[in-house]
Amino acid sequence: MPSPIVSARLRARLGPGFIDQRSSTAIPPKSRRAVSGFPPLTDSVGRLPSREQIELRMLAEWVVETHMPGAFPVIGVSCIGHADRDDARGRSFELDISQRRARAVLKHLESEIGRLSFSFSPVLGMSTINPAIVFSASGVGSKTARPAINEKQRLRNRRVEIVFERGSPKPKPPPVLNFKDLFKGIVPGPVPIPRPNFFIEIDRPRKDEWREIIKVIRNSPLKFIDLKFVVEELVDALDFPQDPTEAQEKVIENLTDAIVEEKTDREKRTANPPGDPDEPDDETEAPPTRQRQRPLQQLR
Repeated sequence: MPSPIVSARLRARLGPGFIDQRSSTAIPPKSRRAVSGFPPLTDSVGRLPSREQIELRMLAEWVVETHMPGAFPVIGVSCIGHADRDDARGRSFELDISQRRARAVLKHLESEIGRLSFSFSPVLGMSTINPAIVFSASGVGSKTARPAINEKQRLRNRRVEIVFERGSPKPKPPPVLNFKDLFKGIVPGPVPIPRPNFFIEIDRPRKDEWREIIKVIRNSPLKFIDLKFVVEELVDALDFPQDPTEAQEKVIENLTDAIVEEKTDREKRTANPPGDPDEPDDETEAPPTRQRQRPLQQLR
């Protein structure tokens, strides 16, 4: 068990809200974002404008970060495809291409989220957050198409709306592993222990050992694990005595400060997805069409 003195100091520094992984705010409502600009008759994400592809990447990064401690995780991603009116091909084509666009964007997001959240550790194995998210796609054709008189306005109709559903923070169950094997040799302890092969070999002690602990957490599935479990197991793994040395106290101080700061920043960053909600732009709205009376000589 961790040293009672150290555990008490950790709890005092982190606070009950942090240790219990509870948030004082309610679960955020559903968020909506959209990517638009598909060329005519096209459903490929690779044909979207570069700025739209960048936004998709940013949205995938945001989803991954919501699954880290201190945030409300995204538990559902729904893509709704839209199409411009195509009188020549009809409504069945409009519905089909809107569905294909939705599936293409969903597949792209699912792949990016899996890739960005993939982590591997010789001790913890492989992990992604995809199993914790429900992905779905649908299309509505040109049902919500806005009046368009030029290509810029038609590009806005050829879009995919993305709906993100949030859930309450549910820390992952603690992994079955020996933290002493994962962190031994990283911080100063009573007896120097050689590092495992998957850590950078260092022949002499470093001043900022706590930075290495943070690095291990960031680069392994530990970044998605309940921080209460991580911090308390760390204390046990460090094998601190009842009366820690000044160096060991400094490690705990720096480590907890860094974790609290990351959690606070993450709560702010993940409040809303990047980008603006899909709101109509006045400049892209087509003016109402009017029937102009033809000259008398053309009415023949």
